[in-house]
Amino acid sequence: MNQIFIVPSYAKWVQFVLRRRNILLITTMLVLSISGLLWHMNNQATAQIKTTAIHNARLYSEAIAEFRTLYTSEVVIAAEKHGMTISHDYAQQENAIPLPATMSILLGKRIGELSSGVISRLYSPYPFPWRKNNGGGLPDQFARDAWAAFESDPSSSFIHFENINGKESIRYAVPDLMRASCVQCHNNHPDTPKSNWKENDVRGVLEIILPVEQSMLLAQENFQQSLMISSAIFLLIVTSIVIIVDRLRKESEFSQKLAQYTEDVNKQLEQEIVERKKAEEKLFQISRHDSLTLLANRRCFDEVIQREWKRASRNKEVISLLMLDVDYFKMYNDTYGHQAGDECLNHIADILKRVAMRPIDLAARYGGEEFMLLLPDTENKGAQKVAEIIINDIRSLNIKHNQSQVADRVTVSIGVVTTMPNQKLESIEKLISLADEALYIAKDNGRNRFAFLDTTQA
Repeated sequence: MNQIFIVPSYAKWVQFVLRRRNILLITTMLVLSISGLLWHMNNQATAQIKTTAIHNARLYSEAIAEFRTLYTSEVVIAAEKHGMTISHDYAQQENAIPLPATMSILLGKRIGELSSGVISRLYSPYPFPWRKNNGGGLPDQFARDAWAAFESDPSSSFIHFENINGKESIRYAVPDLMRASCVQCHNNHPDTPKSNWKENDVRGVLEIILPVEQSMLLAQENFQQSLMISSAIFLLIVTSIVIIVDRLRKESEFSQKLAQYTEDVNKQLEQEIVERKKAEEKLFQISRHDSLTLLANRRCFDEVIQREWKRASRNKEVISLLMLDVDYFKMYNDTYGHQAGDECLNHIADILKRVAMRPIDLAARYGGEEFMLLLPDTENKGAQKVAEIIINDIRSLNIKHNQSQVADRVTVSIGVVTTMPNQKLESIEKLISLADEALYIAKDNGRNRFAFLDTTQA
């Protein structure tokens, strides 16, 4: 980053500062620096909002597609076996249920009715006759562009941000591919608009419309607050420069204080940049971390243990796993409230972060009040030592727990297992099962302790 340097000669420094053009230059640099920082912050916030919107829209589309698959396999097939009719006009027929596509369209309408502006649509350039006057075909330019894109690359998604019904929204579209079980029906139906369908042809478009206006407004509000704070900082710096110039005319000794002040300002700016980078990294990794404790979530844990298991197997190294459970945590929540329960879990997570010191160690929230600590390349004595440290540190928190049956404060029980892949344990599932077994041994022996299983011994 840019630094403000103090001229060694006091006389030269005074001449330099007292020049109006240099004061103007310094002020301009400050304005540009703050403006650039705000511009960067605003762009990062907008990019994060769009990334989150795309992720949420993808989840919506995957859920609807999965519902359609499940409806076909679990409802339609069973209904046909019992002689029921599967039809678009099921409401006008006895003993009939909707087609999968019809059911997906109904689900989309219901989502739109129940949610805050979320819209799900399923359309195709080859609609059956009964859908031509009810949302059939490609309704707008976005739909036509999406269809053209899917014809070129059916594995892609089509995304656009635009204003819909006065709200900034994301339009997220994925191709609806012809399934093997549907080819014969579509080709042989007397009203089919196309009779040469093949499996995996793009037959339609599934679109999710998701408003992002609230997130945009929140980002704008945060930006305005940052602008106000930055303006106040700017005014403070300008005022300080004026005071410094006045005192420089009177006191030569003030040059050292000015140098110290400049150094403090530079450190503050450096710290702000460091904190901003940490925040960006946190947003980038948020999908792999538990939102409450900021530990790795279960998905991240599953990925890491798979990787470390393969590495330990390849290098013939041991691997240790600690499974931790808070003693009588339900009673704690019932007595002190869920907010206190969340604070308790956060304190425990802080301890796990401290003991997972190596880059290869991983502390994760496994579910509820249950945590995992993965210690690759760690022998049994080291794993037991870590378990002992965790128990003592949590006990030292002195978190009051009058309903506990083992102590008057919050305690934990830990199951510890050390093994070597391909020696006596053939799977990760068995490793987790043994850690769970060790945990229950610790609970059966009175809780507030750890129990250890070692499968590395012949």
